[in-house]
Amino acid sequence: MAWLHAHPEGAVLTAISTADRAAIRATHVLTLLDRVTSLQQLGQAAGVGRKQLDSLQPHFQEDWLSSLRLQLRMNIL
Repeated sequence: MAWLHAHPEGAVLTAISTADRAAIRATHVLTLLDRVTSLQQLGQAAGVGRKQLDSLQPHFQEDWLSSLRLQLRMNIL
């Protein structure tokens, strides 16, 4: 993430996927929060089956990430 912050012109297309709350906070500070994607969303794009996606732990799901994004944008976290 430090490289992305230092070289934004070099990052044409970047997707960051993590379930680490501290790393997601860091993306917010670096104004890269919109580039974070859930493992669930990556799996959907890759054609992973619904049964496997539904069995993901909550912190890998889009709902968890969306909730965390909202909390960061509202300065709750």
